[in-house]
Amino acid sequence: MVIVDKDLPVRLQNRLRVLHIGPLPPPMGGMSTVLMGLSAALQSHCETQVFSNSKTTEIDRSLSQAITAQLKLSWQLKRTLQQWRPDIVHIHTCSNFTFWRNGLDLMLANCFGCKTVLHIHGACFHQFLGSLNTLLARLARALLGSSDCVIVLGQIWQERMTLWCRSGSIKVIANGVEVPNGVLGACVDGIAHIVCVANFEPRKGLDDLIRAAANLPTTGKAWRISFLGAKLDLSYEQSLQQLTKDLGVEDRVNFVGPVSLEQVSDYLSSAYLFCLPSHDEGLPMSMLEAMAHAIPIVATTVGAIPEAVDDGVEAFLYQAGNSASLTIVLARLLETPALALHMGENARSRLIRDFSLETMSQRVFTLYQQMSS
Repeated sequence: MVIVDKDLPVRLQNRLRVLHIGPLPPPMGGMSTVLMGLSAALQSHCETQVFSNSKTTEIDRSLSQAITAQLKLSWQLKRTLQQWRPDIVHIHTCSNFTFWRNGLDLMLANCFGCKTVLHIHGACFHQFLGSLNTLLARLARALLGSSDCVIVLGQIWQERMTLWCRSGSIKVIANGVEVPNGVLGACVDGIAHIVCVANFEPRKGLDDLIRAAANLPTTGKAWRISFLGAKLDLSYEQSLQQLTKDLGVEDRVNFVGPVSLEQVSDYLSSAYLFCLPSHDEGLPMSMLEAMAHAIPIVATTVGAIPEAVDDGVEAFLYQAGNSASLTIVLARLLETPALALHMGENARSRLIRDFSLETMSQRVFTLYQQMSS
């Protein structure tokens, strides 16, 4: 006989069981950051477990090794579903192979009668869907349609996914980050430290930032740039290094490479401004982390970025690939430290209001309750 304490909140008397499926570090990326933060924040609302599907084989693995690893993951997931019996399976996914692999996870969860959520993270997910042939496009629609709910990161992503999902199944829930205490804001004394957190790959537009900074007036405030992120494309990194030499700014640019969340926080604590010159984005976690540190934002008008910051209030936004425009907005912030401080304060206030981890987890839990009612 089970005795229920009537003084306990209702949500503690009959807690939902939610299984999250997605990658845990290493490596560190936007999807793994969301997964770790959200699953931890939801512990106060429901019982939560994480099933990590991070790659465990070497990069140069054979096809047979890859297939064996995936079959092993599927078997482990089947055992987890059998033994733990979650009410909801929340799958974090993105483009290409990851989506098809998660399609198997989705079908397995459906076989066990679980409610399912597909959480779309990839910055190029719309391009991935648009590149599919007729047969694969039908399969993608079938998988997306078999999920009880599809979470997207902004209104623009809802518009992009409307033709691929069942009517009413799409839910917009923005990413969220923890809000640190004791944040001082933009560091406006001395050399202006420009921080960019982005993987080393062409779509991130790191070369645009280097060109724009190299064209800043020589009479203005001195600057330096730190690039933080996984080195996914070694040839691109080499081209960036050559570009700094060609433009004569190699002593001002630091290619740091992959870092932990704690190290990102350390770099942001010394930042004058945060710049993200990406050509494609979802809703970048790195930008939200900079906002939480009261750092002014310079970013492109791609993905859900314009939904998270207003041009001239928390950020200066420009057209992706337009290095001349980027030079102008960088110069304006460098020339006016008071403006940098003010925009950083605005960014933190906007983050606390709309994009905190607490806000995100509450929205997700409300969705779980609606799905279970």
